[in-house]
Amino acid sequence: MQWSPWRKPQNLVIAAAVAALLGMSWLAFDLSARVATSNDAISALADAEGEGAAPAEAARAVRSKAQRRQALHRLRAQLDEDLLQLKFAIGGAMAGNMLLLLFVVLDHREPMRAAPAQPAARRRDQPGAAGPALFEDMSKLLQSASDYADAYQVVQRCATEVFAGCSGALYIAQEPAGQFELSAQWGQSSDRSSSFAPADCWAIRRGEAYLAAGPADMACAHMRQPPLAPSLCVPVMGQGAALGVLLVEDHAQSGVLESMRAAAKHFAGQIGLALANMKLRETLRNLSVRDTDTGLFNRRYMEESLKREIATAQRKSRPLAVAICELNQFERFKAGFGGDAGDFALREIAQLINKQIRSSDIACRYGKGQIALVFPEAPLEGVVMRTNQLREAVFALDLEHFGRRLDKLSVSFGVALFPQHGKTSAELLRQAEAALAGAKEFGNNRVQIAGAGAKQA
Repeated sequence: MQWSPWRKPQNLVIAAAVAALLGMSWLAFDLSARVATSNDAISALADAEGEGAAPAEAARAVRSKAQRRQALHRLRAQLDEDLLQLKFAIGGAMAGNMLLLLFVVLDHREPMRAAPAQPAARRRDQPGAAGPALFEDMSKLLQSASDYADAYQVVQRCATEVFAGCSGALYIAQEPAGQFELSAQWGQSSDRSSSFAPADCWAIRRGEAYLAAGPADMACAHMRQPPLAPSLCVPVMGQGAALGVLLVEDHAQSGVLESMRAAAKHFAGQIGLALANMKLRETLRNLSVRDTDTGLFNRRYMEESLKREIATAQRKSRPLAVAICELNQFERFKAGFGGDAGDFALREIAQLINKQIRSSDIACRYGKGQIALVFPEAPLEGVVMRTNQLREAVFALDLEHFGRRLDKLSVSFGVALFPQHGKTSAELLRQAEAALAGAKEFGNNRVQIAGAGAKQA
């Protein structure tokens, strides 16, 4: 492409400034000449007015004197106007000079700024050559991830570009044990640990990135001993805690890990921010749908889920059951051992039930000492068998609260089946409550089916 001086905006501005400066200079020169002419005319009129006149010419002198005064007044007014214009012209010329100087300086500094940037414009396939655009795309993808699995896939995909030519893995801290477990990996596979303790990583212990570049450096205990390649560990921090560890390995031993340190820190920072946001969203969601005392879903979530499951069961012609469980003589238990012990017992029983039901089943806090269970696609026989197993497991539970052994607790169940006992959520819950009342009336610690009378399931 042919070079043109007008392709740069600075050159156009400089040309305009030069044209304005020339125009202002010509105007100032013209006004100076007009001012000098006006001064000469005023001086001539003033001299003529001061000279005496002959007696014969007295009449004409009076008339000519009045005319000279009018002309002198006009010339002085014109002179004032020309002086004002001259001031503006000189000011414009000075402003043009300053503007021209400013853009000449800026145009001179631009190549100086562009020169150091050339080495940074490396190809993206070079190690450590990830640019801001890649990190921006990664941040958007991480913030859009719906769950942790999506986030780990984003990390795996972006890591292959950020750490081109290297391998690596992402370990995430698991609660409550605190172990770091392998969640994502990329590049050349190696004999990596599937999990390790926080004390096994120097980056976690030091709270900063740790590079083991050679045999002289002490490698992390979670690496294979002796290490197969130089490694860089970076802690993934979020909300003031270590959420994970980013591991980068240079199997080619090209010595690029030191140059990748800054990119690895930025990469880990993006992961930490995304994981912290996901944990916050999960916490807020749990607060809206979970019961804080038992950890089960709350009643509002149960009612919405039950309506959805009824619609699904009706559409697919599949069975659906609802069971309400209540701790027998729970108020007497709390009066004897205290409210804290009662809350502890309810929480332990709720967690026991939640662990023994299917992942598709829904366990919710229903009332004081009550738990509601929704069993999708479960026939009556299966529901009766499962609730009896839960009843026996609760009765076999041995609880101890702050060194004090608690009395055994028993539970009773009321069961209602869709569509035999009701076709809406309100009808099913009402039938299950009536069956529960029958179970307590007929002796507690039993499973009662809606409409079965005194017959125990």
